[in-house]
Amino acid sequence: MEEITKEMFQKAREALKKNNYEDFFEVFGISFLGTCKIGYVEKDSAIELEDYTKGGVDMIITIDLDDWKQNFKDYAEGFDVDEEICIMRQDPSSSYCRNFTVRQSVVDYEGWKQWITDIAGIIDGKMPKRHRVFAESIEAVNKWIYWCYNYSSPEVWIKAIWGDCGLCDHIMKKWEKCRCDSNLFYSNLDSVNREKLVRYVLENYNPAI
Repeated sequence: MEEITKEMFQKAREALKKNNYEDFFEVFGISFLGTCKIGYVEKDSAIELEDYTKGGVDMIITIDLDDWKQNFKDYAEGFDVDEEICIMRQDPSSSYCRNFTVRQSVVDYEGWKQWITDIAGIIDGKMPKRHRVFAESIEAVNKWIYWCYNYSSPEVWIKAIWGDCGLCDHIMKKWEKCRCDSNLFYSNLDSVNREKLVRYVLENYNPAI
């Protein structure tokens, strides 16, 4: 589970045009486990997918190959957070119950529900609004990083930014290696630090400079 970027959206749409479900789900880091049989059907008629919630819960998704796009949308729409939590918390002594409070379970599965709903929306050509806004913000900040590097003092600037917004020191090494290419530098940041930098810049500076 990660932030859906404009590039991911475009790759996913290309895979949809080719009706390539493996490539489509791979865009979002969802593993294709293979095909399988459902019920008494003699040949494989479904695909199995694997992904994880933010809390690390293994999620296996089985959808019918016949109109897999609609079937995934049905899975997303029909996913019941309360029902899933009840199933996972049936045994109070289970490792799941030891590692997750009820509140943590709710937050984790609601996040999962939103994730699969966002992906289902992309099948219909809809990029989630919050992801769309964030993706546009990333582009603005990328241009701002490039401007600062070429027309300002990058070392002084970047140290101040990282110090203020709490980014780790090791990112300085990434900047030193990639500063000639702001997009390369940006892509080398993990999602947490990337979002932290974007939000800090948007709140404190004018990335449209």
